[in-house]
Amino acid sequence: MTINFKEIEEAFFFVSSAPEYGHQVFLDRETGKTYWQSDMNDEFDELPEDIEDDRHLEIPHKKELRLGKRLVLDFVYKHLRQCD
Repeated sequence: MTINFKEIEEAFFFVSSAPEYGHQVFLDRETGKTYWQSDMNDEFDELPEDIEDDRHLEIPHKKELRLGKRLVLDFVYKHLRQCD
């Protein structure tokens, strides 16, 4: 499976562009598909019923970790490599 890092980076910026939990993006670790959600717009993806399981990784908001952008991107990169 190949996951596009640019898409993950865009997802991080999307999630972080709104107040916490205003935007959400989930990554399916098995397929590489991302699911985009927004409280401000209904034109995004419908979430699968099993979105809360270990198969899906929620892209964190920059404030959630309080550790800065670089660490968040390193975290996502590390977890993506574990999916291969």
